[in-house]
Amino acid sequence: LTYTDLAERDAGRWFDERFAGERVPTLEAFLDRYGQQAHLALEIKAAGIEAAVFEAVRLHGLLERVTFTSFSFESCCTVLSLESKARVGLLYGRTGPALIRGLLAAGVCQACPNASHLTEKDVEIIRNHGLEVRTWGVSTEELMHKVVDLGVDGTTIDFPDRLLQVLASRVQSQ
Repeated sequence: LTYTDLAERDAGRWFDERFAGERVPTLEAFLDRYGQQAHLALEIKAAGIEAAVFEAVRLHGLLERVTFTSFSFESCCTVLSLESKARVGLLYGRTGPALIRGLLAAGVCQACPNASHLTEKDVEIIRNHGLEVRTWGVSTEELMHKVVDLGVDGTTIDFPDRLLQVLASRVQSQ
């Protein structure tokens, strides 16, 4: 599927009628709209697009407001070869000593483990090596509570509205 094909499709209606007519934005349109509103974690999902994604971010003046992430160690290294000071995070399943050594050697600043496997000891080890902890796979309220309790630096989440409810309920119960 090309972007032209995608742009013709209704990306919102499948989710809810309230979003009927919504289109998939280009990366440039997304950066224009949201680049100054929040720190962005941009996941590189395919090999070979790293330079194009990096260049779009650079041209928007957002290098300090973006963390590039990927499940591919090679993609992380490619971004770092374009700019050694780029913020980069590796998405992975379980934390281990060899993985941490690899992240440090590559210059990655963020360890991004799957939340369901993360332990308090993992967070301690990651932080003791000077890395940030940002989880992914946070799909249930139980995992939302877990990552908050572990004090992670951030998380990728599909349901931010549910996370806000979890955080509000925690504040109310204090």
